[in-house]
Amino acid sequence: MTVDVHADFLAVLVVGFTVGGNSWVVEYKDIRDPVAHGCEMLDSATWAEVQRMIDEQEYRADDGKRYRIAITLVDSGFAEKTVSEFCSQWDSGVYPVKGDSFSEKRMNNFREMKTSVGTNGYLIAVDAYKDKMAPILRREWQPEFGEQGAFQFNAPMDMTDLQIKELTREYKREKKLPNGNMKREWYRPHGVRNELWDCLVYAEAAFDILALLVCRNNMDLPEVCWPEFWAYAEEQQLFFLLD
Repeated sequence: MTVDVHADFLAVLVVGFTVGGNSWVVEYKDIRDPVAHGCEMLDSATWAEVQRMIDEQEYRADDGKRYRIAITLVDSGFAEKTVSEFCSQWDSGVYPVKGDSFSEKRMNNFREMKTSVGTNGYLIAVDAYKDKMAPILRREWQPEFGEQGAFQFNAPMDMTDLQIKELTREYKREKKLPNGNMKREWYRPHGVRNELWDCLVYAEAAFDILALLVCRNNMDLPEVCWPEFWAYAEEQQLFFLLD
């Protein structure tokens, strides 16, 4: 689950991932607070709902498996102290995050940070994940094509057109630097909603972070080995429950 924080509402996205890195939107909603700037306060009902989802929410698949939320990232670019205090209620699995610049020298597109309350969070190279997700969103697939290949995006039929359009608001444009050189950057026009895009970018990062934590802490691997990760997750039934 990923949460984009605003003064009066929280945009909440729950995404499932399957072998091959395919993403499946499970739930996307706004949790609104009737009080102006209510989401800046930790005792807001919006945060209580997110806490309930983390601790109690289950999603049932067609085969009867029940899934709990495995990891949650909350954007702390706004109301950082509130977000950090909220996430500090859990020893692990719930982390504040902020956007970070991208460096090709770094092996991962995320790195650890310390929050204002002394807990752990992550800096996310959001542009790198946007570059990854943009071509994925352009891929076409129909059932008659056969089984999906790797890295496909799937949205539920009941998502609205306005929600889907949040994935298309931001685009790359050229910007002239002070030295006269040109660079391409991601740009969001003023006033348009794109929370689904931001949440999806963080969801991709959350998936990578979760896999790294499992490989390091459970499997004694220094980095992610995707075949071993998936085999271990299935063998240990890490992310689902059976009736």
